[in-house]
Amino acid sequence: MEKTIADPVSLFTGRVKSFCSEKGYGFITCDAAFAVYKRDVFLHKAEFEAAGCPGTGSQVQFRLTLNNKQQPQCQDLVLDRSVAEEKTRNLRKQVEWYFSDASLCADEFFYKKASENEEGWVSLRWLLRCRKIMELGVNNEAIFAALAGSHLQTKRFCKCSPCNTVNDHIYVRRRQPLPPFVGKQHRTSDGTISLEGCAANALDLFKTMNRLEDQKRVQNSLGLKEIGNETTYFREVIKLPTGELRAGLVLACGYERVVYGDAGPYVEFNSMQIVWPSWPHMNDKSHLGDCRFYDEFFTEQSHRQWESSPSSRHSGSGCAPSLPALQLYAQTQDVVRRPYAPNTWSVGRASGYADYRAGYFYLAADAALIAVEGTLPDILQAKFLSLEMSQEATQSEYDLCWQWQSGKCWKGEYCQWRHG
Repeated sequence: MEKTIADPVSLFTGRVKSFCSEKGYGFITCDAAFAVYKRDVFLHKAEFEAAGCPGTGSQVQFRLTLNNKQQPQCQDLVLDRSVAEEKTRNLRKQVEWYFSDASLCADEFFYKKASENEEGWVSLRWLLRCRKIMELGVNNEAIFAALAGSHLQTKRFCKCSPCNTVNDHIYVRRRQPLPPFVGKQHRTSDGTISLEGCAANALDLFKTMNRLEDQKRVQNSLGLKEIGNETTYFREVIKLPTGELRAGLVLACGYERVVYGDAGPYVEFNSMQIVWPSWPHMNDKSHLGDCRFYDEFFTEQSHRQWESSPSSRHSGSGCAPSLPALQLYAQTQDVVRRPYAPNTWSVGRASGYADYRAGYFYLAADAALIAVEGTLPDILQAKFLSLEMSQEATQSEYDLCWQWQSGKCWKGEYCQWRHG
């Protein structure tokens, strides 16, 4: 009698081999099933769509059943959890890119779509036509779910009554005004925008050319793309009494995006990306009540600077640097009610002067204050400060090997910096 492994309880792992939308079925490769049945596992359209339309090669899990011909077919198909999370993250970042300043200023199609609606809403059906979205094999619902934690806004809206296609009426928009439109001819091979020869002729409906200028500066000095990732390391820049610069503590690993507003560019982080031991000092501004927009965190180095500057004790409540020293701003509310940026000239904006989000954290995107792994100036590369941070300290965190901290140091015992 033929051995059977059909099991409606246990989960099997395999990869999507193929799927034909016209025929409504496909196949999954699974070593355990093939060893018994000498064939791939049948994948029905209903299971495929319920799992979010996983792309070819995607790792999936499923329960195995047999059809009337005793052939294997999948049931309760789901993406492998780690794969599903990565796919959702990639989908969110891709959509965020389409609505970023760097993309919209050179993308005529989406620029027009965002301009057609007074409030900037764009139907998700236009995103589904983009090649990179199509490659992810997703539908409107998957995009809607992926954007749940995004800085972009989404909504369901339909004037049809009754409507049986509500999923087709999902929209997305950015919170801030559109950037100047300069055209794709100004996009360079590395994805940055060249402003040479375009400033005078650019369609700048909302007077935000300064944001593109800031973007070019940040990309040149720090190498940061507008939409973030989970791998970039940020370090404090330390200036010694001799004037020499050193790369100090790791401040954060990964970032959400760079926020370009009327108060200048800021790097946005979620709480999990911050290396909290590097920020031991806090300035709580809860005494400001409704005028409290952020609290401040300091490193040992920047806290000494803050304490030595009397004017810093009276900094404003808006999200703008109170002194030229490193500070981590913990945003407690957005600035939608503040059309003008504090301490600087700006155009009054109904949506607020920048897209800061409550519950997120911000660092000034200033190469004089922070250094980014992979783009450190030669004078900073592979140098670490090994000074005592206080009279009581005998071992500084600054002599730790930062390559070792990120699991990339191959020198072992021959490394001149401390491992652990």
